[in-house]
Amino acid sequence: MKETIIELNKKLEDLGKKYLHFDKAMDAMAELDNFEGKREMIDRIRTMRNKCGDQKQAVLDAISALQQVCEHRLADGSSAYKSNGNDSHYSYEKCEICGDEIKC
Repeated sequence: MKETIIELNKKLEDLGKKYLHFDKAMDAMAELDNFEGKREMIDRIRTMRNKCGDQKQAVLDAISALQQVCEHRLADGSSAYKSNGNDSHYSYEKCEICGDEIKC
């Protein structure tokens, strides 16, 4: 499960970068003087960006589903949650298997 979540997180990062590139492309196109096909090109980029956003959401949903079924137990039966820092009010623990984070 850990390897799958690592792969999904990489995919999520790549999709996030791609999404931002689509936004930058739309902004750049909007700044250009009008030319034939400009509106259609912006619409195509917007459609591609929305598809990318849908893919990002699907990956987030998959990660969340895996975190919900994770037992948060190591092979020896001990808790997979390890300290992941603290602030003035809480300490934080993260599951070594699925990456789920809790505050204590």
